[in-house]
Amino acid sequence: MLTLVSVISGMVFVLLAGLNPWIMLTNRANSKPSGRTWMRVHRTVGYVFIAVFMVTAYFMLLRLKGESDELAPRILLHMLLALTLAPLLLMKVLVARYQPQGSSVLLPALGITIFLLSFTVVAVNVVSARAARCQRPRNFHHNLAGVCSRCARFSRYIAPEKTRC
Repeated sequence: MLTLVSVISGMVFVLLAGLNPWIMLTNRANSKPSGRTWMRVHRTVGYVFIAVFMVTAYFMLLRLKGESDELAPRILLHMLLALTLAPLLLMKVLVARYQPQGSSVLLPALGITIFLLSFTVVAVNVVSARAARCQRPRNFHHNLAGVCSRCARFSRYIAPEKTRC
């Protein structure tokens, strides 16, 4: 159940991360009649994204509090990506607040980078959680993502034997 909640919250996190670049790159904020409204939506979604990031980071750090062993490489990669995301979020807010005139190239680049990092942070764990659900039979075949062939719906092409997922 905890994995399902984590996957759903990760999907919401990526959705929020992708909504803001979509709003700005489609020039919705530059239209005359509704530009101010879209700018407010962009700002609100951005602050909600930062709040979700901070709450998630807090609870993830609480999960690591009792760990005395070395962490798995997947978890270290996940942490590295999340810790890289934090200063980018701070930089985006500071540039948007204090240098709005000279940031016509920097802000979209930061927004796209934040989206890509957010997607990668979530995808690292979603793919591994999906792969862990599969029971590996004797003649197990992997596809490129490391997910068993039946889970990826390639079983009729790759593995003729039945697997249970």
